[in-house]
Amino acid sequence: MATGEKTCRTVLLSDEPASKDEFGSQSHQRLADALANLIRTEKGGKSIALEGSWGSGKSTVVKLLTDQFSEDSDTVILTFDAWAHQGDPLRRTFLESLIDRLIEDKWVDESYWSGK
Repeated sequence: MATGEKTCRTVLLSDEPASKDEFGSQSHQRLADALANLIRTEKGGKSIALEGSWGSGKSTVVKLLTDQFSEDSDTVILTFDAWAHQGDPLRRTFLESLIDRLIEDKWVDESYWSGK
């Protein structure tokens, strides 16, 4: 390196969801709050999909939402990453993930579902 040249330190960014809204607009937190309110006030089960481009904050919203229900034994939030299961039979993989989660939270009987 020539005298006087400056180097720029390379920093790799994590692809993990944030546990708080870092942009100051609180848009991720507001969306998580609105979804939590919807889940708490509407009757019946819910299936919610978040769509958006890579890096738009979908995983952060899901993390914020999941944190709101972490102590709620009446609600189970299952996060299913279809991208991670490319090439797998998605319907079967989703149902297996759902059953595993419901067994983990003791919503269904493991001995019944393990034979299915």
